Amino acid sequence: MSSNKHGCLSLLRSFSSTLVTLLFCLALFTMSGCSLSVPQEGTPQAIPQELDHYGYTKTRCALETKYVTINDLQIAYQETKGTGPAVVLVHSNSTSKKVFEKQLHSLAGAYLRIVALDLPGHGESDPAQDPFATYSALGYTDMLLQFVDQLGLQEATFVGWSLGGHLVLEASQHLPQAKGFFIYGTPPISFPPAENAFLPNPAVMLGFTPELTPELAGQYASALFAPENPSVPDFVAENILSTDPFARGAIGMAMATGAYTDEVGIVGNLSAPLAVLHGGLDQLVNGEYIKSLTMPTLWTDDVIDVSCAGHAVQWEQPLAFNALLYGFVFYVNYLI
Repeated sequence: MSSNKHGCLSLLRSFSSTLVTLLFCLALFTMSGCSLSVPQEGTPQAIPQELDHYGYTKTRCALETKYVTINDLQIAYQETKGTGPAVVLVHSNSTSKKVFEKQLHSLAGAYLRIVALDLPGHGESDPAQDPFATYSALGYTDMLLQFVDQLGLQEATFVGWSLGGHLVLEASQHLPQAKGFFIYGTPPISFPPAENAFLPNPAVMLGFTPELTPELAGQYASALFAPENPSVPDFVAENILSTDPFARGAIGMAMATGAYTDEVGIVGNLSAPLAVLHGGLDQLVNGEYIKSLTMPTLWTDDVIDVSCAGHAVQWEQPLAFNALLYGFVFYVNYLI
């Protein structure tokens, strides 16, 4: 009897979560973060290319780059105008907040407070003064927690891509008020890391190689997207080349020496809701490894596969990604 009751409750929870995701995303798509152009005379007309089919603005709302000082470093970030539930976006190794352009400029930004930062040594943030102390899971996490405190984001939903996902998991132990955690391109790793967490792609090691030529940066950028993707944005390779080279070398050394917390243990004991996405065409991460892990608070009770996307799900399939993210945000803020 109790087994049947548990099954019914699980089915109801899954159905409710899916329904809310659809309804919430429908509501968000009726909102606009930018004003439409209205002529002074005549019939009001919308700008023809105001929105594209991904649901984000082509005529972008200007987002100011702001800075906070953490450990004597200027940390750059952008945030939307929304005053609703907060969402913190943490980028991958050797990229920047620009990879979240399709989330920062989505219609949801009119409601949600979406915040994306540049990690030290990345994007518009200062390089580390002490690379080996800063460019590690522990160093980045300390910076992230100070960032959260300064901006009052303790109750946010934390979203991490690749390295950003590892940092979000590391930080989760110190964020008891967080609504939930949302990771993708991030295989939770134990110590030592399981050999099958990543795929046998040479590009994996480029993420730990300090000096990269433009050719190697292009190879690394391509590996972040689905194979033979013709639309890899130029700025990704530019981000890679502009990243402090010590950032790649130091994070590799930190992982090799075990300067991180056992993430398999973190996801296995997490009390807050956890959403895990995986790009079906990811060239770097082994999705089967992630699915083999025990994650009791996993949203929808499963790892969500996003087909036709590589490692950079948020860029390649923004419509699906945004729908899932905003549905999860609504779920953790209003349904539990």
